[in-house]
Amino acid sequence: MKTSDQQTSGSWNISICNQKGGVGKSALTTLLASYLHYICKCKVLVVDCDYPQWSTHPRIKDQIYWILF
Repeated sequence: MKTSDQQTSGSWNISICNQKGGVGKSALTTLLASYLHYICKCKVLVVDCDYPQWSTHPRIKDQIYWILF
C-alpha cells in the first residue's frame, strides 16, 4: 500500500544539514549523489544552500579582480 506522494512519484528529497562547518556535508553530499547516479541509475539534482559563503562574496570578488587585472 502506497501512502505518500514520494512513494507514488518515485522521487525523494534528501537533506544533509548541520550548522557546524567542517563536518563533511559537501563530501557526503557528493558521494551520495555519485552513488545514486552511477550505481543506482537515479537522476540526481544537488542544490547547495550554504548561506555563509555569501558573506565572503565581496572578498572573493576583489581577489578575482586583482588576479585578472
